[in-house]
Amino acid sequence: MLNLQLHSTEPSITFNNPLLALQAAKNGLGIALSNIFLSSMAIETGNIKKPFSAEIKSGAHYFLVMPNDIATLKKMRLFKQ
Repeated sequence: MLNLQLHSTEPSITFNNPLLALQAAKNGLGIALSNIFLSSMAIETGNIKKPFSAEIKSGAHYFLVMPNDIATLKKMRLFKQ
């Protein structure tokens, strides 16, 4: 378990979009907390570094959402399977 405490009075920037946070980290603007799905390719190509091996199990759930008219398309039904 990580015991991190942040006490900074420095100006900071936050993102509500994880892809923007990863891009900012890649550009040297700071660090990003991300899920492995979004960051794995950037880690594998060396664009960003994973500074330690610890991972946090969040129990988060992801949902596939789309407009009703798209949901009835055959390709969407196949994708959901």
